[in-house]
Amino acid sequence: MKTDLRAWLNAVEGQGELKTVDGADWHKEIGTLVELNAKARGPALLFDKIKDYPAGFRLLAGAMSSAKRLSLTLGMPQDLGGLDLIRSMKDKMRGWSDELDEFPPMVVKDGSVFQNVDEGDRINLLKFPAPLWHHDDGGRYVSRAVVAPRRRRALHRHRLGGDHARAQR
Repeated sequence: MKTDLRAWLNAVEGQGELKTVDGADWHKEIGTLVELNAKARGPALLFDKIKDYPAGFRLLAGAMSSAKRLSLTLGMPQDLGGLDLIRSMKDKMRGWSDELDEFPPMVVKDGSVFQNVDEGDRINLLKFPAPLWHHDDGGRYVSRAVVAPRRRRALHRHRLGGDHARAQR
């Protein structure tokens, strides 16, 4: 799907693959809801009006945790699942690098990317909703990803902490 996040959210919502959750607490509640939703193989969750944050500071969880959403994102047939999807992705990945020229980098002087810029002492990553995902976590995390090379699988997360909540890994 060659588009932006807003269009993607509209597309998955139109397919019943997105649920908006208003008013959740970043302290354990979001993490609990995401985990329960994942076990139930539920839709992607878009949290808004998060406790202690203004409306519009949203958090998306589970975006790629279903074959249907992954297929939509990657422009794959949406009726594929399991090994069929993996095999199809493997075949299609060979062509993706050939399409890179369709997306050349663009240098811009103005645009939405410049709407929120903080520098120096104004940097505070905690202005974005960063949940405490699990009760045993050592802090709040802004991202997590599973990397699965051929031999060892690894989980990478980025914890916030320190002065001005600069990212720590």
